[in-house]
Amino acid sequence: MTPTLQDVAMLLGLPISGDTVGPRVVPPTWLDDLEERFANIDIAIDVEEHPKATGPAKSWILQFQPDNLAHDADEDSVTRSFEAYLLWLFGYIMFNNSHEAYVDRVLVPYAQEIAEAAVEEMPQYSWGSAVLAATYRDLCKASVQNKHNAILTGCPILLQLWSYERISIGRPIVDHSPYELDMYGDTEDDRPTMGTLWYARQKSWAHVQSRRAYPEFVAEFDRLTPEDVVWEPYSELAINTRAPIGISSVCFQDQAFWMTTTALVYDVYIEAHCPDRVRRQFGQSQLYPVPSALDRVERHDHSLSRTGQTFSNMWVTRVQPWVDGWDQAEENMVLAIPAHTEALYRAYLSWLMDVDARTNLMRIRVGSMMDRNEKESLVAVKLELLVAKLELLVVVKLELVVAMLELVVAMLELVVMLEPVVEMLELMAMLELVVTGLVESGVPALLVKQAV
Repeated sequence: MTPTLQDVAMLLGLPISGDTVGPRVVPPTWLDDLEERFANIDIAIDVEEHPKATGPAKSWILQFQPDNLAHDADEDSVTRSFEAYLLWLFGYIMFNNSHEAYVDRVLVPYAQEIAEAAVEEMPQYSWGSAVLAATYRDLCKASVQNKHNAILTGCPILLQLWSYERISIGRPIVDHSPYELDMYGDTEDDRPTMGTLWYARQKSWAHVQSRRAYPEFVAEFDRLTPEDVVWEPYSELAINTRAPIGISSVCFQDQAFWMTTTALVYDVYIEAHCPDRVRRQFGQSQLYPVPSALDRVERHDHSLSRTGQTFSNMWVTRVQPWVDGWDQAEENMVLAIPAHTEALYRAYLSWLMDVDARTNLMRIRVGSMMDRNEKESLVAVKLELLVAKLELLVVVKLELVVAMLELVVAMLELVVMLEPVVEMLELMAMLELVVTGLVESGVPALLVKQAV
């Protein structure tokens, strides 16, 4: 499972079509230019320090509140207030960073461009793909963080809403009655999204305290089963139940992009979009083997970072092929396949378990230091996988004799690899269990004995 462009559209209502939010050349004079633009506005604000190496201070941006803007404010004051609001929106909500108190200066040109554009000439950017790219990249970073003060950057609100819609763990208790009329504007795009529920309604939480919250949450996630997940939270029934009048037209306007395999771009971040790895989220059967993200974005491109680097034109040139590639996003689509069925999903899980088991068993082959319990656990996992594969093969009507031979060969592999670890009597007991499973599954007993 993973957030996709569908989630960005349905939860946040962000556009997906448009130009990529790629790298910009931020001149060394960006701070002087910013202070000059805001020098003559009709709003009383305190002077703040803006470090040139980082970006505008968030405390400075927060001074531009609507109440501080006079009703008869001049056009320049309105424009600059709008620019400050965009910097807040970008830096606090859409593209959080590890600077904590500052907005990344790469966003300054975008805020200025939008604030100064005429309505009919407003630039159209793919903010949805940019937010998802930033979130993917920062999830990668978070997965290898080991500092006690590490933070999750990108767009945590997207992850939060995505989790609330699909998984009950950590989900607040809210009123799920239909949206009220006062949540709707005058136009179709000025309507709530599916994610509005979790912020417009009063939230409460289960009154359970734990001193070991992190391991408790990890244990909860480890116990998740496919039945515990809401795979398709944006079904027609779900939308009509939550929003009988409808949701914002922005949620569906770029539906054609939801299944694209074109790489996502935000600044110098290049991230693979792989809806074909999570087809069940779209109501489809999961094909396998699934492609790796590195098949679409190679490691040297995925690891691009401007940390400690200048904002030179070199970055624009380096990322330009990926920026241009977004123009073909509507053409690089995952083809629709038959709808999800339990039998096909079990086939996918069998393949996935097999890959995982083989990976773990390789640790034994290369001499990893594992105790007896760990090795026996791996044997048990492999045995469970073999029985599951047998059941699956019967369901999809493949050759039963082939299934028997695969099972016996796999048992022999276990003998070769684990003979010093598992007593022969234990292996015979496992083999007897497999034989029993074969017979109970309808395989003629004579064939089973011959195979054994």
